[in-house]
Amino acid sequence: MKTRLNLFLTLLLLSLYSCGGSSPSTTGTEDQQAASTAPTEEAAAEPKAQQGESQENTELFRQAAPLGKPFEKVLQAGEVSFEVRSPNRGQDNQLTLTSSGFSVRNEAQQVEVEGLLADAQLADLNADGYPEVYLFTISEVEGGKAMQVYAFASYRNRSFGPIYIPALPESDNRMQGYKGGDKYRLDSEALVRTFSTTDGEESLEYELVKGETSFVLQPRK
Repeated sequence: MKTRLNLFLTLLLLSLYSCGGSSPSTTGTEDQQAASTAPTEEAAAEPKAQQGESQENTELFRQAAPLGKPFEKVLQAGEVSFEVRSPNRGQDNQLTLTSSGFSVRNEAQQVEVEGLLADAQLADLNADGYPEVYLFTISEVEGGKAMQVYAFASYRNRSFGPIYIPALPESDNRMQGYKGGDKYRLDSEALVRTFSTTDGEESLEYELVKGETSFVLQPRK
């Protein structure tokens, strides 16, 4: 009798063990591994996107002309053109923008600039059919480099003049924690400015609007 009872208990234990086998625990382990793998892949992809954006924003930094190497470039927009020149001196540097093809007045305008002239580009941010010229300079500053932009607009291809770029006051919330390192790039409808802050990086977009006497690059709110 005891032998049969022991045999029955043994079979019962084996049955319970087989019902609670390794399959559920293995599935749970696989689910945990999948759950832990997904965030890791997303985290790995995020720095790549940031790295690509950083490379785009700093492209002009690598294009900066060496000190003392003159900058020369001609920009053509239909019947009008601009010739850009700069000696790229270390001190008292300046650029000269000379127009041709304008119906009323063609002239050369000289501007004192900070840093070395790195690039000159054409755009039509307000889509009025007339070009603007954007000139990018790069300066050595404490902790790295900083970019500045100088801009000119065509007045219906009759003449051209400078674009006013107002400075944002320190009281503006977007300037809180400003640390410098400005970079600029042209988008299809805006001039994009990025700079470092105590919280990371801030990005501003400037749109081209018509002011009372000239064009203005106005920060979007």
